[in-house]
Amino acid sequence: MTGRDVTPASDVYALGVIAYEMLTGRPPHNPENPAHLLKLQEAGVKLMPTALRPALPQAAEAVLLKALSCDAHKRPASARAFSSV
Repeated sequence: MTGRDVTPASDVYALGVIAYEMLTGRPPHNPENPAHLLKLQEAGVKLMPTALRPALPQAAEAVLLKALSCDAHKRPASARAFSSV
């Protein structure tokens, strides 16, 4: 959507979205349109996974939030790195 290259960090973000939805039952963002999605992504996740699923360990929440970082450099470097956290 921003015209940047697709990288392993893009895959990690997508994996984070899928994991968030699997663990909480809802997507991390609820955009009205693609431009709104970009704003929501830049603002970060507002509804913490543990608010939706209190039994979720804090460490799991931290991994999810790291994978969903708008800054690709803050995400795990690859899906393999994500899975080993």
